[in-house]
Amino acid sequence: MSAHQMARMAELENQAFALMGRLHVALRRETGRITDVEYMRIDPDYCRYLIQLALQSSNPEVQKIGERLDTIYFDEAGLFMLEPPKPPLLAHRNLAASATSPIAPPAPRVAIQKLAQNLPPAPTIPATSSAPPESSQHYVGRLR
Repeated sequence: MSAHQMARMAELENQAFALMGRLHVALRRETGRITDVEYMRIDPDYCRYLIQLALQSSNPEVQKIGERLDTIYFDEAGLFMLEPPKPPLLAHRNLAASATSPIAPPAPRVAIQKLAQNLPPAPTIPATSSAPPESSQHYVGRLR
């Protein structure tokens, strides 16, 4: 894929994301329906379904958004037509987690005990009286 094609795809993805956000808000206000913008970006079936909802809307702004999203995603040079859909973000996380090595075993306790023996003793803090302070010394008393 050339740099020009990659730049064009990035531009289309930015436009699509902005339009999906507007569609989400419009459908939420109009029908009370909550949509998933990230899932719409990666799943062609869900994207088609929400575009159909937008095209069936009585609001002309929502219809325009649906038409533009249809062009961006399903036109001949659309995002879903140029490359396979991107996998969900959780799939990336699961692949990364399975590719990492197991957790290293903890350090032996003997080495930690030797380090603790070489430390100087902790300074002692003198004990304070347990009598309650004067009322003027309380936080609220000082505010008055």
